[in-house]
Amino acid sequence: DQDKLSETNAFSSSVENNVISKEKQIQIINKKIRYYQNTIAKIDNALENLSDSEKKLVEMRYLRSEPCTWQYIASKIQLDVTNCYKKRNNIIKKISDMLFP
Repeated sequence: DQDKLSETNAFSSSVENNVISKEKQIQIINKKIRYYQNTIAKIDNALENLSDSEKKLVEMRYLRSEPCTWQYIASKIQLDVTNCYKKRNNIIKKISDMLFP
């Protein structure tokens, strides 16, 4: 064991220092977990506040492993493609306003 006395005669061991280091790492990780949980809750809340057609557009275009084409989305939400793009831009603004007030 590498126990030693410091200049102030305070006892310090490598095991003690290792435990303190691990506790600091745990605190940092727990802080990151809380941050990400909060971010996920904000995103969930933002998505819940979308209209049904907005939710459908987001799901079809961004949440599928194979995104739907704009033409297909337009047919499903009964808009033309240009208005789908406009709706997408409005969704992005709406979500960003909720996430970053």
